[in-house]
Amino acid sequence: MNRAKLEKMGVTHILNATASRVDLVREISKREEYYSDMNITYCGVAALDVSWFDISKYFFPAAEFIHQALSKPENKVLVHCRQGVSRSSTLFLAYLMIHHDMTVEDATDRVIRKRQIQPNTGFLNQLTLLDLNLMRQRKLQSRKEFNIENIAMLVPVSESQVTLKKHIGRIMIHVMQLLQKCTLDWTPVTEVWPNVFIANEKTAMDRDRLKEMGVTHILNAAAVKKSLKVLLGKPSKEDLLEKVNTGAKYYKGMNITYYDVPVMDDHLFQHDSA
Repeated sequence: MNRAKLEKMGVTHILNATASRVDLVREISKREEYYSDMNITYCGVAALDVSWFDISKYFFPAAEFIHQALSKPENKVLVHCRQGVSRSSTLFLAYLMIHHDMTVEDATDRVIRKRQIQPNTGFLNQLTLLDLNLMRQRKLQSRKEFNIENIAMLVPVSESQVTLKKHIGRIMIHVMQLLQKCTLDWTPVTEVWPNVFIANEKTAMDRDRLKEMGVTHILNAAAVKKSLKVLLGKPSKEDLLEKVNTGAKYYKGMNITYYDVPVMDDHLFQHDSA
């Protein structure tokens, strides 16, 4: 992660949705202080890129982080994971669906015009469920009273689960077809929305690059889940498995706001229950 590039980009916010297999405490300690002199807001999500991981619980918190950051036109948000393909793109798609009233298909189509992405099938399933829930919410015209956790209330009694599964399946197939049509080459970082970048882990660790981009907020979707050992600076290999352990201290002094979400990248992990 090149600090100089981050500063040149003008990044102010970073959302880290990635996971790493780093298991050396000394490397973790370095990363904790990596952004210590950068004014960047950092957010980390301890997520794994496996189909069974429930990333839906972070849909709304991550979307709100991005939404609040973009409330000021001078801010720039970096959403990243290991490759900037699955976890980070999943959280950004959820943001478009929640705050811009896009369907999962519309959101996917919008992003693949700018960047090659590939959420795993489990994440696509959770995005599809979010899509259905948001559509019902809009029909009820009661977003404030809507309880996203009580999915049972959203399904009409007369609607069979078989029909619902078929509908979800059709949407997922369409989204996967859209993803396959993308002919863009993979790149480390892409501005997929005004002042919003999706990137890989290397870009998020590049302090110079963050400054260059002008990033103000960082959303890390693969942060290490807090535990006593982690807080004491002695994380186990299990704690660090598929995680990117940067944290707010990593960006200290960079004027960057950090937010972390512990997520895994697998289709069985639900992302919409936050």
